[in-house]
Amino acid sequence: MTVVEYNSRREQDLRFWSTRPDINRDHFDEWTEMLRASHLPWTIEKNSKPDFNASLSIRSFCGYKLVQCACDKLTGFRRATEIANTDEAYFSILLLRKGRELITAGQNDIYLQEKDILLWDSTQSMSFEVPEKIEKTTLIIPETALASIFPQAHDYAGTVISGSSGIGALLGRHIMSLHEEMWSLDETHLTSLMRPTLQILATALTGETETFQSTSKRMTLGRIKNYIVKNLKDFDLTPSRIAADMGISTRYLHILFREEDTTVSAWIKKCRLHKCREDLAMARTTGLSITEIAYKWGFNDLSHFSKSFKEEFGLSPRGFQKI
Repeated sequence: MTVVEYNSRREQDLRFWSTRPDINRDHFDEWTEMLRASHLPWTIEKNSKPDFNASLSIRSFCGYKLVQCACDKLTGFRRATEIANTDEAYFSILLLRKGRELITAGQNDIYLQEKDILLWDSTQSMSFEVPEKIEKTTLIIPETALASIFPQAHDYAGTVISGSSGIGALLGRHIMSLHEEMWSLDETHLTSLMRPTLQILATALTGETETFQSTSKRMTLGRIKNYIVKNLKDFDLTPSRIAADMGISTRYLHILFREEDTTVSAWIKKCRLHKCREDLAMARTTGLSITEIAYKWGFNDLSHFSKSFKEEFGLSPRGFQKI
């Protein structure tokens, strides 16, 4: 195999790349660079195999990428650092053509077999392990493009669609057709095919994975809320810090709370007000004053605290103590 065309300084020039087994050298550093150029930033763990082989074929068009990939055994991950180094948000449709792959998306372990199709979200943490040589095709989609057709897309991240039969088989054959004709179609034609492609994806996801997406979303939100409750006394508990510690993007964190008709900051404030109410109820035992309780839970402005408390519970802090 040979390098056909590659310019590391201009991603748009990248079309074909492969290792060269005739040269006795380690290809991992170069492979890491290629994976970043084709599939967004990833950290790849070192493989001891000296004759590592891989190949890529990348067609970029109108913000999309269609990538054919084959590679030997390896592992990698996208965590807070890699997510922060991704300029835009993307979804990807991964079709595994040959081999097996173990993926961890958030807290979910996903085992992919041949013909399986996975939707992954660049704003969420993810890792993968390739135990043997694989071949796959990935369609990388700007977040706005999929969200305009399928607003609930983030809830379905990490969902696997079987390509063995039904709508999943239709989607798999459609992706393979794009794969096979990626160089014969011009940019206009490829772009025009994206809307029906995403509509087929949305149909496959909603038709087969309602239970998974609902459960996955609830579990993620539950873990975030537990984390917030455990760290309420930390006044540096910001959305960006929460997202980083939970291994998701700040964007996705806001999306999860928006689905519940609230915001991260509003939910934190609500939790702290409830802690204040608990302390006020115990004030005769603990001897804490209203001011001390307010400060304890991050309310430095007593007037604001009193107003917020009354809005939440219908009584001022002093009125609550008199009950």
